[in-house]
Amino acid sequence: MTRDEFELIIKGSIKEAIDRVSLQTKVTLPSDDIKLVSGDTILAENIDLAVTFISEKMYFSENEIKPCADLIVKSFTADYTVINLFIANYEPRPYCLNWSGGVGPFIKGVYQSLLDDCAKNT
Repeated sequence: MTRDEFELIIKGSIKEAIDRVSLQTKVTLPSDDIKLVSGDTILAENIDLAVTFISEKMYFSENEIKPCADLIVKSFTADYTVINLFIANYEPRPYCLNWSGGVGPFIKGVYQSLLDDCAKNT
């Protein structure tokens, strides 16, 4: 898999994580204006910079890609969506399905507190 192909999967995975939350909460979340974070540290401030950041941390060559990372929607405002990134510390390997059978190395999720807050406001 080339870096360009991997970056398409990263972008699609970010958008899928956001879309899943939009469906669950019945609120349209911003999908291009994101803040990629790790804990309290901002790693990137829009989707293109997020894709580049993740690619640089996970893609080493066509047969060396980190096999597992979480993209967890943490919060959102009218202006941006915050996504927490956790890259597992596995050795890079050829591209494959993730441990849950999903496309690529990404597990997409949402903080339960975000779902609870949205449920209170509906």
